[in-house]
Amino acid sequence: MTDAEHLKRMHPWLWERVARAMRQWSAVAGPGESIRLVESVRPLETQQRYFAGGKSKADGVRRYSLHQFAPALAADVAVTRGRKYVASAADPAWQRWGAAARAEGLEWGGDWRGLVDCPHVQVPLLDRVQLVQAAVGVAVDGQWGARTQAAVVAALPGVALRPGSGWDSLTLDAWARILA
Repeated sequence: MTDAEHLKRMHPWLWERVARAMRQWSAVAGPGESIRLVESVRPLETQQRYFAGGKSKADGVRRYSLHQFAPALAADVAVTRGRKYVASAADPAWQRWGAAARAEGLEWGGDWRGLVDCPHVQVPLLDRVQLVQAAVGVAVDGQWGARTQAAVVAALPGVALRPGSGWDSLTLDAWARILA
């Protein structure tokens, strides 16, 4: 899949920022370095394979990956030098990617504790909540409380939310219908 095809599968909030971050990274890339998108929306089977292999903390059922939402709320890139994938998280190429992603307001997986995921960027939680609030017509404050939960339920008759409250109560179907 091409970069353009991956961008089309992302939420506009994300693709605008990812595209700018990739341009910023390319402007300061070292000799022979390149960056390309390798993943946006991810099917359940792939998510479960990554979970089983220890590459993700989300199993795809009890806990979703932001790659599973359509449009995608996460993206992964590949950085290469020459024709070889840059694997070391300590490599300056990944640090430049993290700086470009942060400059665009993205959450970068290289900043995570535990499972460090340098190729990964995603819409930060505050911004995800604000996207939902704007879509269901409540005041946009970035806080998921009873008001937002009630607005989501009212906007989605017949769609069950997951137990609990907050962002994690959204199902994949609920997200797709909110953005329809």
